Amino acid sequence: MGLQLGTFCVGLAALFAFAQLTAKPQSRQILAAIFFGSLALFIAYLLFFSERLLQNFPILFMSYVPATVLGAVSLFLYFSLYLEGRELEPSDGIHGIPIAISLAIYIAFLGISPSQKVSWIHDLYNGKGIEFFLPFTLFSSLVSAIYLIKIMRLNPDYYSFDIKRRPGLTGGIILATIVLGSLLAVATVSVSFAIVVTHICLTIVSVVFLLGTAIHLRDPSVLSTWIADFRKTYQKRNYLNEINVSDVHSRLLGLMNHDRLFTDNELTLNKLADRLSISRYQLSQLLNVEMKTSFSRFIQTYRIQTAQDYLDTYPNRTILSIAYEVGFNSNSSFQSAFKHLVGMTPSEYRSRRKSPDALPPSKTL
Repeated sequence: MGLQLGTFCVGLAALFAFAQLTAKPQSRQILAAIFFGSLALFIAYLLFFSERLLQNFPILFMSYVPATVLGAVSLFLYFSLYLEGRELEPSDGIHGIPIAISLAIYIAFLGISPSQKVSWIHDLYNGKGIEFFLPFTLFSSLVSAIYLIKIMRLNPDYYSFDIKRRPGLTGGIILATIVLGSLLAVATVSVSFAIVVTHICLTIVSVVFLLGTAIHLRDPSVLSTWIADFRKTYQKRNYLNEINVSDVHSRLLGLMNHDRLFTDNELTLNKLADRLSISRYQLSQLLNVEMKTSFSRFIQTYRIQTAQDYLDTYPNRTILSIAYEVGFNSNSSFQSAFKHLVGMTPSEYRSRRKSPDALPPSKTL
């Protein structure tokens, strides 16, 4: 039963990962694909380890290290981008450090011959040499626990013990249970006990995943409602009570309209917050709550409106030069943003500029 359930969950998680990449993937879709891919790999490892079948799939040996780290980091970044209404930034590169370490561990073992790995796996099942692998397991468990805590800290109100936040509390208990199970497996040198704990973790992960999938298929709005509720409680946290909102808003518009800061193609939420001498969380909430927009949309709107002016004023300038002028890093990102906000490509806009009635109004903040 466990083998069939685990196999089904591996296939389902892999299918979800692939589905995230079928359309033009944005940052959050890519992160979701990484999470589901990591979940599939993690379940596969739990399955083959607990069923004592790992020696038949030596390529999976030590794969739980990058699977747990990648899953936890990608999930944290997913919620971080969603709550703050932004895209991935260079400053997010720091989260690549634990990922790089976990991948280096796996790649190092990947270079070892399959026969040697099979020999190690047999030794592990016989209770030999487990202490050699404990540091790697501790590393992956610790990183995962830290990032799961960071997810809860993104919105601690949602994981409070207030009965009104019961969904959040339930999610917290599930995550804590999985982490606790991993730590229990690490804390023992008994392989038989580790296999029992792995069975428990596999059951918990599989049942929760299948239950969530069933709920989503029955009513797709449940997931979006839960995420929206998570964001709603996040936005209720008053990050703006220590700043003069009116003054910051005025300075923000000055940086855009006078200093034309939006033309900086390396502009990030952090950099803009530093220019305003406020935190990224205060800026994010100012944009999301007070101005009803996101950082990405706010900056792109300025860039596209300026690009429209250039297309009208300078008919002989190339579209690519205009894209770089207003702050885009590539023609593809400019084309995508322009079509999203204006409803047509820059070339179509330029060709129709002599017919104002044919031009739809651009979307505003």
